[in-house]
Amino acid sequence: MPKKKLYPAILVKDAKKAIAAGNRLELEIVESDGKQGFAWRPYLIDEDGDKFVIVKSDLEPKDILYSSSLISFGQDLGLTHFDMLPVPDPKKFKVRG
Repeated sequence: MPKKKLYPAILVKDAKKAIAAGNRLELEIVESDGKQGFAWRPYLIDEDGDKFVIVKSDLEPKDILYSSSLISFGQDLGLTHFDMLPVPDPKKFKVRG
């Protein structure tokens, strides 16, 4: 089993405040038990370049399984756009094409 890198965590509600204050969002593709086999995992990057995994209230990463959920999440954070949106590899994951 590959080792997972641990990051400091920040709650979604606190990430929203941090993004409003000028910090940025970064998304990463991770494997998931969802039907597509992948999810977007959001991270907060602060002004010093430190990376925080965004977590739900139960301290589980806020993995996003669907593109519509990703759009809603961005809107909830007050974003008007994503600076970068990683696209899953269709050879590895079930991506509709």
